[in-house]
Amino acid sequence: MRRIGTLQDSTQARQFCDYLVTLSIDATIDSDGEGPDEMWNLWIRDEKDVERARQEFAEFQRSPTDGRYRVEAEASRLRDERVAEQQRREAVQLETQRSMPRES
Repeated sequence: MRRIGTLQDSTQARQFCDYLVTLSIDATIDSDGEGPDEMWNLWIRDEKDVERARQEFAEFQRSPTDGRYRVEAEASRLRDERVAEQQRREAVQLETQRSMPRES
């Protein structure tokens, strides 16, 4: 994982992270503390996405209120789909393991 930047506003950090998810960029945020000096770190999971995420972050910083960043519902839907797909894969893998003949 690579940190691409920080934001002081948690709402903007979540909004930007959601936007990246809609671009198929696996991103997450975390806080480096509490209180008025709290900063939110923006993390990109896959190295291949870092450059694009940095470019998007630069654009976001220029215009964080742009309507294209209001994608919370879409990001939530995509995350739910990913979780469901992962659960499906795990179920198939478990079923495959159960159906394999055991060695004596």
